[in-house]
Amino acid sequence: MPKKRDYIPADNAGFFNWQENLVDTVTPNLVAWGIAAGDFTPITTRQGQYEPLYNKIKNKQNSTTADRVAHDEKRKQYEKELRDFVGRFLAKNPAVTDEDRAILNITIPDTTKTPRPAIDTVPSVKASPKAGAVIEVVHRVDKDSSRPSLHPAADGVEVRYTIVTKGDILPPVDPEDFPKTIISRKAKLIIKVGVKYAGSKLYGYSRWVNTTDAEKSSGWSQLYNVVITD
Repeated sequence: MPKKRDYIPADNAGFFNWQENLVDTVTPNLVAWGIAAGDFTPITTRQGQYEPLYNKIKNKQNSTTADRVAHDEKRKQYEKELRDFVGRFLAKNPAVTDEDRAILNITIPDTTKTPRPAIDTVPSVKASPKAGAVIEVVHRVDKDSSRPSLHPAADGVEVRYTIVTKGDILPPVDPEDFPKTIISRKAKLIIKVGVKYAGSKLYGYSRWVNTTDAEKSSGWSQLYNVVITD
């Protein structure tokens, strides 16, 4: 995925022109946009400190190393304050239209939600017994990965399981028939089954789940089983 372009120009000349346009545009619109003058004063104060330093360094032949260091430090401070101001007062301000944001050259929020695709891969699952009749179930997108991970199009993982004691019949083949269900937003989850089931087996299936559109959830993993220890 390409990196999203920053609305603040990286080069010094571009930044100078951008901030000047922003201040000149915001100043006459403070009342219309519901911005208190006191909230904008730090920006104009910092602009007054920054612009003389830029004017010193814009001609490299007439500027010193000390001038450039002073400019860079002041620009860094000013840029941070401008980002904070844009975030607090312009980016989500309902009084500021998208046309206004285009004039300000700031990011126009994308209000169109991109629908998530159906998940066409199943999780790789590792179930391990832990002391105290606990089963740890770890899910991974990539079976070769060493760390738990969730599918990027999933809200979480769904586990369906049953416990089979010695002498019981084998579990049903269809995961829909398994009696116990857990939905977790984490790729690694713990199932506490109780010490009375020590020596029994937990059988389970897992899938990536879309909680708002079940039809986009993945298929089920292969059946896994693990012996419960006390």
